[in-house]
This record gives sequence, structure tokens and C-alpha cells, in this order.
Amino acid sequence: MHLASVRRHPGSTMRRPLNQRKRRGRRWILPLLALGVFAVPVAKAIIPLTGSQKAAYHKQIERDEQQWQTALIANDTDTMASLLEEDYVGIGPDGTIASKSQELQARASGQDRIQVLAVVDRKIRIYGTTAVVTSRVHLQGVYSGQPLLGDYRYTRVWSLVRGQWRIVSFEANRIHDATSRSR
Repeated sequence: MHLASVRRHPGSTMRRPLNQRKRRGRRWILPLLALGVFAVPVAKAIIPLTGSQKAAYHKQIERDEQQWQTALIANDTDTMASLLEEDYVGIGPDGTIASKSQELQARASGQDRIQVLAVVDRKIRIYGTTAVVTSRVHLQGVYSGQPLLGDYRYTRVWSLVRGQWRIVSFEANRIHDATSRSR
């Protein structure tokens, strides 16, 4: 009987030939390598920012928010395009979703137009390379071809992409009762 054809039976003390043995000792290598590949970016993402880094990011977001608002009032679609990330998703006060191209097209056509944007309250929170801006604003203009007037809250999400802060998401909601849940 050839040694390679020997099978191990339960309770047998006979060992399999080397070419048929399971390589149990090497099973840990692949998971460990995968962990190493993914652990570095994850660990890098959760390292907290220093106070000066956070302050610098905060100031940049304030400048970029102001630049966005100025472009919005002036209907400057070139500046808006430079601040919106390619996979941007916006949710309007009526619940409709718009991509970057749809957003810019609505602005260029005049279907969406802001004449007055007065920020009443704004908070900027920095989480690594992501910034979340929540604001309360008074708006006057046109949205989806319909008059727009009133107080709104919005959330705008910025992400540091290729060294530049860009808007990746936006959502606005009308405040129906201005006295409820003021903050």
C-alpha cells in the first residue's frame, strides 16, 4: 500500500503524509495581513486632532461656508462647482434629492435662487477630516420654481478631499414653529 493513499481513521495514531497534512500553523497569516492593511487607515482616522489643527480646520470651514453663501447669493455656479464634491447629495426642504450636476443646473436655470440668506445661528463640529455644520437661517428666494420665504435649519457636511474642503452632503428643513426646540 502506498503511503500517500493512507487515510486517517478516527482513533488512529497514524499520521498523514506531509503532502496531505493541513497547514494549521499558517492559518493566522492571511487574517493578520488583512488586519494590518486595514488597521493603519482606521487607526489613522481615529487619531484625535490637536487643538491647533482643529482650530485651523474650524477657521477654514467658516471661510468656506462664507464663500458658499456669497456664491449662492451671486448665483456663481463656478464657485459652487468648485466647493461641491463629485458624489455630492443634497436633500431639499421638500425631500427631493439632487446630485452635484442637478444642483448646479437648477441654480443656472434660475429654478433655484436665493436672494436673502441671513444666518441666525451656526455650529461647526470637526471630526478628523469631516466637518458638520448646522445652521438656522432666514431665507428668501425661489426653490423648484416656487417662492421660498421663512426660517430653515440645515446640515451641511464637508470632507477634506485631496487637500480641499468640499461639500459632500446637505439637507434643509423648514422650521414651522420657530419657538419649538430652539437649539
